[in-house]
Amino acid sequence: MRNSIKLFFALFFLSLAASAQKYSFKYLHSYDQFAVNSDGDNVYCLFLSGKTKTHAIYRKVLLSESLAPLDSVEYQIDGDPSLVASGANEFYTYHAFETKVEKTSMIQFLITDKKGNSVYQFQKTSLELATVFGKEVKVKNLVFNFIPDNDREIMLVEVAEANGRYYPRLVAWSFKDGSILWQADILSLGFIRTTQSEVIGLTKVEGASRISYILHIFDKVSGKRVSAPFARSASQRSVDVVGTNGTQLMIAGAEHQGNNKNSKLYMSMFDMQGKLLFDKIDTTDRMGKYRRHLLGSSFDKDGNLILIGEGYRLDATRVVVATAATVAIGVLLGGGVIASGGGSADNRIDFISSAVLSTETGNVKSYKNFPVGPWFDFSTFYSNGQQVLIGVKNKFLLYNVNEPDVPPSLFASLKIREQLLLTSFGPAVTYRDTGKSRIFIEMVGRDADGK
Repeated sequence: MRNSIKLFFALFFLSLAASAQKYSFKYLHSYDQFAVNSDGDNVYCLFLSGKTKTHAIYRKVLLSESLAPLDSVEYQIDGDPSLVASGANEFYTYHAFETKVEKTSMIQFLITDKKGNSVYQFQKTSLELATVFGKEVKVKNLVFNFIPDNDREIMLVEVAEANGRYYPRLVAWSFKDGSILWQADILSLGFIRTTQSEVIGLTKVEGASRISYILHIFDKVSGKRVSAPFARSASQRSVDVVGTNGTQLMIAGAEHQGNNKNSKLYMSMFDMQGKLLFDKIDTTDRMGKYRRHLLGSSFDKDGNLILIGEGYRLDATRVVVATAATVAIGVLLGGGVIASGGGSADNRIDFISSAVLSTETGNVKSYKNFPVGPWFDFSTFYSNGQQVLIGVKNKFLLYNVNEPDVPPSLFASLKIREQLLLTSFGPAVTYRDTGKSRIFIEMVGRDADGK
């Protein structure tokens, strides 16, 4: 994983000056689902390439850093399948397909090695999945989210019901045969993270005067759990960052009074049994008459946490338009990078904020406000390391967390049909050309007027 991130940084800047790099594949129907994903140091495309009455053929193409095809492999999926989720760890790449075979609906799981060779396959019908929710749910109403984790034996999956009638469930499945090893006894876990031996999640408790949280730590093999409440502050807290190095667990975000006023940053550190090591709250009012909207976070080269947000004031007089460009975080259909933000807001956003917090003490080491806009949409945010992209409508700003005093600068402007995603080779866009019935993947260079 570390080598993958180093490669990303090196190729990120090389891609800025490179000539247009592009790959495309033909789609059969406008509704076909496909995946474009980083997989270690590689990038692949997975798409429907053929169909018969009894099965479909999906093709996976491995791409070079210039988006030239390196190799390809095909998979036969029985019935009438549709790709619903993709994921990966350092050992395997995996996909889930919704399909129907002889009038029986099921989820087909395909686990491959890094060269694309099939390693394991198993199927789950709605009857077999009934233990997840305690009752049978139609396969077409199930949503699968693979949890990033590096384990050879256990596949962690969050299973949700599309209509929201049941809380999402965290399930540990065997890669080899699909048997359920354990299922979390806590419903609707948020911010799920893993270590070599634990699975960590949070639940939110809505109180009469404030929101609090409970930390849950599961043994990865047995599912045995310990829980610890936290966020006992008199003010409201939001959790925006959860991270772990395997020996400590960090939770950070913003604390504020009613109506999101007097926002202050905080960091709480725990050991892996849930014992609180420190709880540090910033004592300085850095927002003034503005309210804080936290966008996301990253870590600099020294291991400090960088919290990035935006300062806004209410502006109910604005007529808000929808965001023109959409963003795919890391992948299409399955992901590994958490993002926040995006969407319309009746607010006036006047600056981007960057706070550097020490992960050793929780203190705010530096803080900067960078004037922008004004904007009238909350930004989208994502990061695949020490480079951050902040998007408003179709424009994206680049911010380097290792140079926290340098303002974000224009990186690229997207066309309305394009989706932006991060690959291990740098930023790219995908778009659909209906005239040619093709999906294009193209590397993104910095705009000519970007600095």
